[in-house]
Amino acid sequence: MLREEDREIIEEGLSTNVYNQYGSTESAAIVTECPSGHMHVNPEIGIIEVLDENGETVSEGEVGEIVMTALNNRAMPLIRYRIGDMARGPPTYGKCDCGREMPIIEKIIGRQDEVVVTKDGRRVPMLSYNVFKYTENVSESRIVQESVDEFLLQIVPDDGYTDEQAEIAIKKLKDRVGEDIHVEIETLESIPRTDAGKFRAVISDVENLSEVPQ
Repeated sequence: MLREEDREIIEEGLSTNVYNQYGSTESAAIVTECPSGHMHVNPEIGIIEVLDENGETVSEGEVGEIVMTALNNRAMPLIRYRIGDMARGPPTYGKCDCGREMPIIEKIIGRQDEVVVTKDGRRVPMLSYNVFKYTENVSESRIVQESVDEFLLQIVPDDGYTDEQAEIAIKKLKDRVGEDIHVEIETLESIPRTDAGKFRAVISDVENLSEVPQ
């Protein structure tokens, strides 16, 4: 999904509005942002559920795993397929300001491994935006969670960058994850991309909540 700072840059550069659209290679679902800013499920494409670790529908405002059932794939039916993405809130019905009555998902968060897990079992999404939006002269950045209490902040400095910007990022990370963590800083010339050429702003090596100390 677009980060807000990227959306602003694109809209300013192209003098037009930019909207998010969420889809999958499996063609199991499409969710499209409307002019009112809501993410609408296209129900003719597939059914979307947002479930917790126990396979139950999450409550409003809670983060869970996206599970899809495809309605238009005649070659290989996908029923309650775990795609590995996360969202906030279950799909809800009601007429939107845009006039559409398709189900609305509060927010598509993205890859499951881009949600960090804290010591107390919380799942924290959208972390990179909230950590680095206060820093200046940083052209690229990424958060790597190596364990529940060890983090690496990768930073590509721009002209005018100082160590103070790294300290700001560390403080904002601890504000959201917890003070009792160890944070290292690594400066790079560029953030490595995936084999598919995609940029991942957060990588978590914590596979599941079973790794979290009780």
